[in-house]
Amino acid sequence: MKLLCTAGTDIGKERANNEDAYLVDESLGLYVVCDGMGGHQYGEIASANASEFIREGIKERAADFSRFIAGELTTKDVRAIVRSVLENTNYKLREMAVSDASLEGMGTTAVVVLVLGTHAFLGHVGDSRIYLFRDKAVHTVTDDHSIGSEVQKKTSLPREYRAALTRALGVHDTVEPDVLSLDLFPGDGILLASDGLYSYF
Repeated sequence: MKLLCTAGTDIGKERANNEDAYLVDESLGLYVVCDGMGGHQYGEIASANASEFIREGIKERAADFSRFIAGELTTKDVRAIVRSVLENTNYKLREMAVSDASLEGMGTTAVVVLVLGTHAFLGHVGDSRIYLFRDKAVHTVTDDHSIGSEVQKKTSLPREYRAALTRALGVHDTVEPDVLSLDLFPGDGILLASDGLYSYF
């Protein structure tokens, strides 16, 4: 299957620095978007480092992904690997904050797509999103890890509280990523987006 990819980021008009980071590594079939937590210290450092930690973790498991292509591992096995890479990325970010007190409180969201053959493995933490375009319809694949998403039926909750994240990388010692897999078909499109993109549109 041939993949076509484009990527970009824009600082927008509201902030002085861009806390988003993206990574495209077509040799690994890896696509990442991270959004440093606005209003927290060094969000841009968290997002940039998280992207690279994820790449390193996926690259280290390349042999396992070859085994999956060969039919020796299951989709469940690969989902567990992607989950462990995100958990280890959280651990490394926490290590940075512990060794440098000025980085305490930094954090980032992350959405990850790993394409192996005709399978896509999707992982996420936070409120950045993954969308699937299929058969002229748009599907939101991820559920935001935010207070608003978890109590979306309660419209009385003030907006500033609805946006608060319930999960992010680098904030706590442990994190629980969501990871799923799906089969890819010709014509499918996948969009990874921070809230700066999807909330605008």
